[in-house]
Amino acid sequence: MGENFNINIQTAAATLQAAAADLLHVSGGAHISSNDVLVDLERSKQSRRGVLPADWCESPALDIVMEIYWAQSEQRRCYIKHAVLASGVPQATATRYLHRLIAQGWIQKSSTNSDRRKVLLAPSEATSDLINQWITERKNDLIKLVSKT
Repeated sequence: MGENFNINIQTAAATLQAAAADLLHVSGGAHISSNDVLVDLERSKQSRRGVLPADWCESPALDIVMEIYWAQSEQRRCYIKHAVLASGVPQATATRYLHRLIAQGWIQKSSTNSDRRKVLLAPSEATSDLINQWITERKNDLIKLVSKT
């Protein structure tokens, strides 16, 4: 297990380094240790818990919210089936979480003009604000991680 764990950590570190370099437009010569990746993963979890509602953090709700947010940021339509697939849980479970997010006002739904049976999903303004805050914190963490190397 130890060898596979080290290979997975090294792969994760390389992926994080490439993502950070791409995000920050820095050279790929920076060195990020496995420990840096583990620390960053823990900081990500703490940041998520500090910014986002607690019931999102340990459930499929976060995957659902992120898919809907991402679709909006890419200016593409997000239907219920997209949110269900992104959740990674059975359809009934995902639908239950989605209905709860809608009832709490985190997600907005509307029908399309061409087919009223199709439901479009979008994050509420409050949801977008929270996700933007979390993304900003994560960017700052990546900047610190890359700049220390």
